[in-house]
Amino acid sequence: MKRILLLFTLLGLGASSPAQWVSQNAGFTNKTLGFFEMSVVDKDIVWAICYDGVGGLFGPAHVLDFTRTTNGGTTWTPGKMGSDSSLAFSNICALSGDEAWVAMHRFDLSTGGGIFHTTDGGATWAQSGAGSIFDSSSFPNFVYFKDQLHGIAGGDANGGYFEIYTTTDGGNSWMRTPQSAIPAFVNGGGYGWFDGFCVLGDTVWFGTAKGEMYKSTDFGQTWSVSTVSPQGYAVYEIAFLDDGLRGLSHLRNGSVTMLFSTDDGGLTWTQLPTHPWKQSKITAIPGTGRFMSTSVVSNSPGSAYSDDHGLTWVVVDMKAKAACRFFDSTTGWGAGYFNDKPGLQMSGGIYKWDTTTLSVADPGIGELYKVYPNPAGDKINISYPQTAGMQQLLIYNAIGSLVKMVDHATTQPVDIAGLPGGMYFIRSGTDAKLNLKFIKAGQ
Repeated sequence: MKRILLLFTLLGLGASSPAQWVSQNAGFTNKTLGFFEMSVVDKDIVWAICYDGVGGLFGPAHVLDFTRTTNGGTTWTPGKMGSDSSLAFSNICALSGDEAWVAMHRFDLSTGGGIFHTTDGGATWAQSGAGSIFDSSSFPNFVYFKDQLHGIAGGDANGGYFEIYTTTDGGNSWMRTPQSAIPAFVNGGGYGWFDGFCVLGDTVWFGTAKGEMYKSTDFGQTWSVSTVSPQGYAVYEIAFLDDGLRGLSHLRNGSVTMLFSTDDGGLTWTQLPTHPWKQSKITAIPGTGRFMSTSVVSNSPGSAYSDDHGLTWVVVDMKAKAACRFFDSTTGWGAGYFNDKPGLQMSGGIYKWDTTTLSVADPGIGELYKVYPNPAGDKINISYPQTAGMQQLLIYNAIGSLVKMVDHATTQPVDIAGLPGGMYFIRSGTDAKLNLKFIKAGQ
């Protein structure tokens, strides 16, 4: 009984509920698009780049679409990166609501492409360094600016060593890092993965198709190399926490995916045991020790986070998300698929990380959303408006771990016999208003 009284006291003090993703509409019309990457400038400004939402990352549709918001996602404004359908996005780096850079590779994965820049919100784009960087034998993988003047761009090996360029004048001129400053790659390893890089301050990492990790601590002037995967699997994703020491790397070999960790800035790497992390993207959340992983893989979509350097993961939701980036510990966005074509289920495509707390005490909510009995025994009933259209209920414990998923929300009552006594939260992947608290009585 003392435990129950304590839990009621905590409930009365307004215990925090788990954060969730809240859907936003990307603003397109009559399209089906996937989101490959995002660039978060601050709490209001975000850009996102797209790919063919039906045929996948490699087509067949040629996609140059992007969207951006300057008001925290209340509205999104779509646009196109020019009209050259032979190009496809490698990555994006935004500096403001008006200014952004993109690296573009050839859609057919042949050589060519370049770096493009906009200063008018994407209405027009101009190629930077045309004829002097990333020629017809190049494959650009990334571009990044830490401010309006200082940038770095990287691509596959060209002429026997990786193409790395830096600028100190906002892209008016670029300098290629000499071969003597870049260690040689292993046989067959002169290829990277577009967007397969990470930057913290002046430290830059990028991975290769043969399991190597290149690192620069002077923003691209000199480089070192380490081995992530002795088997030579391709480095697909890289994420580092604020300390620049603890990082994760996502590697692939065909359909096989692996996760490696480092605690020395990438000098050495250790493969982690299999755990239900999400296998499309990994990002580090600034100001925390947390990594977030997201996925559009059909058998394991959604998002999950890790607070123990990738050893274990807590599932947040099951809504498909590929791109995911955070500005700080409370502000982030994920993106999966946008669709508003007739005859297909509508999806706004963008999701914002919501750390606000709703409760049954909020005006109007308590009358529509209820859980009973409360405290509960081995079963609970959940009521909500028929218009909510929920297909899945998510039950979290008091520390935010997902402990139970109910696939068909219409099944009543919900069996909670397997849960220990304590306080729980009920959320929905389709209805952000549902946020109920209940107590299961201890034995």
